[in-house]
Amino acid sequence: MMEEQLPAGVCLHCRRPPRSTRPCVIEGGHGEPPVGEWPWHHREDWSDAELAELGLTPWRWPLHRRTMLADLRWAQLESDCERHGHEVIEEDGYVLCDHCHHPLVWVATEDEAR
Repeated sequence: MMEEQLPAGVCLHCRRPPRSTRPCVIEGGHGEPPVGEWPWHHREDWSDAELAELGLTPWRWPLHRRTMLADLRWAQLESDCERHGHEVIEEDGYVLCDHCHHPLVWVATEDEAR
């Protein structure tokens, strides 16, 4: 899944614009508690070392240089499945990965096969 790439200068932690004087903080959302506060903004592109530390496979690094930290979770999950394989489940006639939620194969139900 390709996440939004933020413009240059925007903080990759909190999305604050370059001239913002507000502190770097994630304020939570979608029913989640606040993720945390950082002592400084991260306005530069993610480095290879940072993306490797986050668990992304190397071929994904160029795709996520300007991805917000919170949005890198999907790339981490997909990278995990690349290294260790998908956790396959069937749900509503589809086969998908229970880890990264990637749809793998559509399986016809008995009624649809008729």
